[in-house]
Amino acid sequence: MIDTQILLTIPAFAHLPENEQDALSRVFQKKTFPINGRLFQSGDAYEWVGWILKGAVGIRHAFSDYNNGIIRAGEVIAERALLLDTQYHNQTAIALNETIILQLPISDMGKIKKDAPDLYLHIHHIALGDLSQRLSHSTNKLFAIHETSTLINTPDIRLQPFGNRILDIISSVIDIKTALFGVFEPYTNEITIVSAKNIAPTPDQKFISLASDHFLSRILESRRVTLISSQEIQKNPTWYLSHNGLIAPLSNQKNIRGVIILSHKLDSFEFSDNNVILMDIIAPLAISKIDDFFRAREQAAEAEHAQTSVYF
Repeated sequence: MIDTQILLTIPAFAHLPENEQDALSRVFQKKTFPINGRLFQSGDAYEWVGWILKGAVGIRHAFSDYNNGIIRAGEVIAERALLLDTQYHNQTAIALNETIILQLPISDMGKIKKDAPDLYLHIHHIALGDLSQRLSHSTNKLFAIHETSTLINTPDIRLQPFGNRILDIISSVIDIKTALFGVFEPYTNEITIVSAKNIAPTPDQKFISLASDHFLSRILESRRVTLISSQEIQKNPTWYLSHNGLIAPLSNQKNIRGVIILSHKLDSFEFSDNNVILMDIIAPLAISKIDDFFRAREQAAEAEHAQTSVYF
């Protein structure tokens, strides 16, 4: 908890209604980092998004001393979503002088969304609209993961609305031209297109036969999120990819469950490793929900079979 007057020194929160200021002051935490202090440590108890109150932070990769960007007072920072390996992650954000940050644990965002939806939207907007593109991008990814987690925990959502929403979340982070979400039907060896964004599959494109589409079949069998260059697409023309692409297999330990296919807006190879990492995080979340859908369908089929058996 922090004093409300401290919160008001951040321009983004200076004009909030008093009740929202009080709500934020109860969940924010103030933390001071010494010069050369690492903002993100291995074993941190929670993910957070923060606003710099005083000082400056250098953004670095691996063990480099070069600052790719500098984030200053009043700007937002949220870097953990970009890297999975905490050994390297520890090197990505360094306090360039004594730095004070107001931290908002992401775990508290769900409570804010429930208790103060307008405040949640305000935080989301200012975090995503921060002037620092580097940190806006990473904050966006963090919120995308949070939004995906919220979606996964939404009860009674049907498959198509789920697919539509997950494509919306992804496209808010990754600059895509088109996107598809499909589930795998093992009995027909086909991908059924459930949801599409910026593309309208024709009736004969509602299904992708893996028996004839060896390009997609090979990628799904690898179980890895894969970047596809325009050169590869030229060798294996498909209707579902234009220019560069990213294909994320959705598979549990035993079975392929589905796929998310993204096409990039640009003709150059612009997809980054960070986008692969993001999809590496989102895909297992999506798989858990698809498993629920498959399980519910199987239970419904068993119940129908049992009911039918009564009459024979």
